[in-house]
Amino acid sequence: MTADSDAELVAATLAGRTGRYADLVERHQRRLFLSVRRIAGSDRDAEEIAQDAFVRAWENLAQYDPAYPFFPWLSRIAVNLWHNRNRRIRREVALEDGGPDGAADGAPADEWRWADDAPAPEALADAAALRRRVWQAVDALPADAREIVVMRHALELSYDEICEATGLAMGTVKSRLSRARAVLAGTLHDAAGVR
Repeated sequence: MTADSDAELVAATLAGRTGRYADLVERHQRRLFLSVRRIAGSDRDAEEIAQDAFVRAWENLAQYDPAYPFFPWLSRIAVNLWHNRNRRIRREVALEDGGPDGAADGAPADEWRWADDAPAPEALADAAALRRRVWQAVDALPADAREIVVMRHALELSYDEICEATGLAMGTVKSRLSRARAVLAGTLHDAAGVR
């Protein structure tokens, strides 16, 4: 049996052979999970976001344009879900007054066990704070720049894949990414100096 292309699997699914969607999931689930884990920071969050992305893709499969690769379209869904989730969590944390790391005072002690070879809690907190600052700076970028930064650095898509997913020329993608990186560097430098 020859491997069908993503577009063929989508067409078969839309034609009523819904079991073919499982082939798409199997083909892309590991790559999507690994990509989302890089931006989500945990396996549990990455699993939930990836699963939700596949469900959302299923619900909107008729909107997929087979002229473009399937994975960047799926990735964009996952990134949007991640952004929405972060916005919701930030609002909840602010309301609960659990602090910027989201840890409520009443968290069970067994949730905070550290392995002997794990980094010190201070190092983990510093890394989490830096990750938060970076993604807050990314979130503050204009939508077109933010999308390209996330596709390139969080989902690790190639320039060609970004061009195919966005319909932009290579030069446009590279110049937007370069400008976005400059803005991020300035923002993060300014933030580090303010502390």
